[in-house]
Amino acid sequence: YSVTEGRQSSGINAEYGGTTTDRHFCWRLSRAVDILKIVYKLTKHYPDVYQVLDTTLDLVSVILTKLRTDTQSHALFVSVGIKLISVIPYKSGWGALHKINFLPRSDSCLTNWEGLYTEILNYYERPNTQFPVTIALLKLLKRSSFNNEFIADSQFFTEGVLVLLYVLRDVFCGLQKWRFESALLKLKMCKSILVVISRVLQIYRQRKEEREEEGDRQTMSLIEEHVLPALHSGPAHHTLLNIVSWYSALGSANMEEHIERKVCSVVSHTLTVLSLVIKLSPTQSGLEQALVVSNGENSNITAQIATYTYQNTSVKVSLHATRLLTDISTTNAVSLYSALGSSTVPLALAFVNRLSSRSQDVYIKSAILDFISAAVETQPSLTELFMNIEKEGVLGENSCLHPVLEYITRSTTLPLVLVCSVYRLLYKVWHYRHTAAITALKKTEKFW
Repeated sequence: YSVTEGRQSSGINAEYGGTTTDRHFCWRLSRAVDILKIVYKLTKHYPDVYQVLDTTLDLVSVILTKLRTDTQSHALFVSVGIKLISVIPYKSGWGALHKINFLPRSDSCLTNWEGLYTEILNYYERPNTQFPVTIALLKLLKRSSFNNEFIADSQFFTEGVLVLLYVLRDVFCGLQKWRFESALLKLKMCKSILVVISRVLQIYRQRKEEREEEGDRQTMSLIEEHVLPALHSGPAHHTLLNIVSWYSALGSANMEEHIERKVCSVVSHTLTVLSLVIKLSPTQSGLEQALVVSNGENSNITAQIATYTYQNTSVKVSLHATRLLTDISTTNAVSLYSALGSSTVPLALAFVNRLSSRSQDVYIKSAILDFISAAVETQPSLTELFMNIEKEGVLGENSCLHPVLEYITRSTTLPLVLVCSVYRLLYKVWHYRHTAAITALKKTEKFW
């Protein structure tokens, strides 16, 4: 309360420096921030402590209400307050944010969100190239999306999706244009948004496969009508595709190791989100068309994704790139052979070499076999390239079936995930009657 009293008695605008009263206010506000940090750290490691400090959020709400017109001075205070909210029971935390008009409550906020966060973002964070409140808000969204109680509460989960929509529209789509204090800050914000998007889409996919309850309908329709269209046809899908080219653009600039790890992590999450969007979106979406365009800023995106399969510094990037190619290949509207262009043959050779390598990661091998299995079903030209059957009806030197036969002979000693992928591929070959491959396999001793 001494903070609000100091501000009221000063009778001046929130500009640091100035009169003695104003300096006293700044000192009091900094002490209040320090107190919030202590409460946050205590509550994070000892959740029961908050039961004794249950009046803290009320005091935070009072201070923010008094300082509503003072965006600069309370931005740091808000960011620390949101960090505290992220580690306390979600009903108390999100309720406190509503008291200060920080979050939306209804679908009307999809078009116009007038609130405290909007003011801080536009009048403090973007001009100062620092985003403490946005980062704190993204951490809150991330923690909430992995909180099973929060997800089960349809009212609060719907509000979380509304916040995500605002972030997609006004933050995610602006990442390419805004100035940032450092490259790491930009990567950190981008990764946090991608993690939340991925989590929400995974929850949506799971609930679609199960029987959705009555309370889930509003949230499900919100994701179907707004989140997914924004990702597969709206401005957000352009941002996703632009991120795909980040690593190749920065890779030639001799990145420092810690920055390279951050970039790889962002690219990996982007590839995961793209896979989910392709699986959940209707056919012939804007995203599918953008993946195969041959001109413009998103030129040859599928070929760019294929280059990530050669990634040696990050297994996750290579793995998710391979899985994304698998999802793209299952879309009948996309011909991978044409989309990959001149990189098709090198990609096939690289995949076969990885399958033959004894030191390659097991999950990478499994993902490659699943990719070939999907190609057998929907990509005949690509299948012919991988099978590499010669005119005499025998396996060619670069056929993917050579390592498959080797796996069969060692199936008792191989990890189960790899064995399942091997027999899944063989099943697809027989099910879709790839006669040349079947004949060539029958001629080999290892097969029998």
